[in-house]
Amino acid sequence: FFEVPKQKLYMNNIGDLENKYGYGESLCLVYCKYNHNVIASSNVKHIINFCVQNDIVYITTEDMLYKALQKGLMTFDECEEFIRTLIKQDSYLSIRSMDEYVPREIML
Repeated sequence: FFEVPKQKLYMNNIGDLENKYGYGESLCLVYCKYNHNVIASSNVKHIINFCVQNDIVYITTEDMLYKALQKGLMTFDECEEFIRTLIKQDSYLSIRSMDEYVPREIML
C-alpha cells in the first residue's frame, strides 16, 4: 500500500473534470472534495451531480442573495435589480425574482 500525494490526486481529478466544467470550476470542485469545503456557484445545473456524489456542500447565488436580504445587507429591490442584471448578462438563475426563492437548509 502506498499513499498518492494530494497534489497528484488533484491533478488527476482536475484532468478528468476539465472537459466537462472548465479548469477553474474543476479546480474548485476537486479542492472542495478533498478539503471538505463549501463551493459557491451560480452554475448549479453543472455542478450539482458532482457535489451530491462527493458530499460537497454548495451554495447558490440565490442562497447568498437571500442571506443578504435576511441580514439587511441588501434590500429586496437591490436583490431584484441584481437578478435582472444577471439575467440580462445571460447568467443562469433558478429564479426570476426573490419572490420565487424557496429557502434551503444549508449546513455550513
